[in-house]
Amino acid sequence: MRRNKIKRQNKINISLSGKVMALIIMFMVFCAVAWTAVMFINMTRNAKENAMADEVAYMKTFETNATSVEEVCNLAKQIVSETHSILEYIELTQKGKDLNSVDKIDFYNNEINAIDNMTNINPYLFQVRLFVNSDVIERKPCFYKLDRMENMEWADSYKEQKWQLDYVDKAFPDSVKENVRLAGIISEIKDDSGELLAVLEVSTEMDSLFLNFKSASQEDSCCFIRNNGEII
Repeated sequence: MRRNKIKRQNKINISLSGKVMALIIMFMVFCAVAWTAVMFINMTRNAKENAMADEVAYMKTFETNATSVEEVCNLAKQIVSETHSILEYIELTQKGKDLNSVDKIDFYNNEINAIDNMTNINPYLFQVRLFVNSDVIERKPCFYKLDRMENMEWADSYKEQKWQLDYVDKAFPDSVKENVRLAGIISEIKDDSGELLAVLEVSTEMDSLFLNFKSASQEDSCCFIRNNGEII
């Protein structure tokens, strides 16, 4: 009788111990699962926050760079369009007159070369070019007759003081570089009576204006959206 009681007591103790151990194991498993879930949620949130922070930082850098390039191009446009010696020379040739040989050489060596030098010393500028509405002597790379502008993609569609995006320099069709994509501000220079003196193109490479433009893969695509939401 006593042995039966001891056996029953041992069975009860073993059963309780097993239940306690099972509860402990279940609790540990629950804690492990809960900890893993919390860590996963935190890691996901941190990854999203880091990705968003990186994107915000990139967009700020992108905007700062684009603004800097635009300011340089606008400054170049202002300098050339307000260089009176160049405008006066164009007006002179429109009247069928010209400078004497010495003065003409001096004009090209100083005024026209100054435009070229401005382009060479500024990495943001690709070209600063005048397409002149007169029968002038052309001088590469920045002083041309107006009819040469007809080779450009934007010749018949440009808008005054607006950016022309993603085009190729076709001023000389025999030496076109298709891999050099450009963005340029096109503006008209007129005299006091409204007569067209020249069309001024100030251009930069797309990769200078828009960071990593060339590094986009073939699977990537991009577009430009106006302030009114229009996609261009």
